[in-house]
Amino acid sequence: MKKEIKNSELIIFGINNMAIEIKEVASVYYSKNFSNIRMVYFNDSFIKDNNLEDKINRNDYIIYFIIGFGGSNRKECFETVKKYSNFIPFSIVHPSAVILRTATIGRGCFVQPNTTISSNVIIGDHCIINYNVSIGHDSIISDNVLVQPGARISGNCIVGAGTLIGSNSFVYQNVKVGKGCLVDALTYIHEDLQDNMIVSSRYDKSISRGVLDKNKIVMWK
Repeated sequence: MKKEIKNSELIIFGINNMAIEIKEVASVYYSKNFSNIRMVYFNDSFIKDNNLEDKINRNDYIIYFIIGFGGSNRKECFETVKKYSNFIPFSIVHPSAVILRTATIGRGCFVQPNTTISSNVIIGDHCIINYNVSIGHDSIISDNVLVQPGARISGNCIVGAGTLIGSNSFVYQNVKVGKGCLVDALTYIHEDLQDNMIVSSRYDKSISRGVLDKNKIVMWK
């Protein structure tokens, strides 16, 4: 654990759900790292709304941040915040998570309790790895991936940026899941997926997802 940094704080973007969980873990296990930990609502005026005008782009003040919400706004939040030189992504890892020595965790990630990340796994930036998840050896989890509670990702898998892996789903070994995919809960992925696909084993009919073509929607029983 790092020593306390003078004139620093941790900002958690989001005000409920995941953000609350992040704040509780940070407050218990990371409180000595920061002079202040707080949740803020992300919008176009978050700097003004949260009295940050006198702190941004200062050499003597560091603002660590983590994004505590899902959806497409995660990327917008990151793109906005990176304009400021003293905003630095910070990862929060619950101490009950098992992360093997050869695994790598990116910046701005949140790893929940009772998760296992095996050898040579690479976790990208701004990922959420939820409760009771397991990620097998030599897998690559790209940036901004959300892995929901209980999901199992086998060894040598690749998960593309911005994809959501649903609760209690299972990704078979050596499978590649493309960018921007949505894997529904309780779904078994046994073959590669192209980008921007929705996969579910719960329904007989297609699931609509905005502008996605129907030929990119796969239903598996």
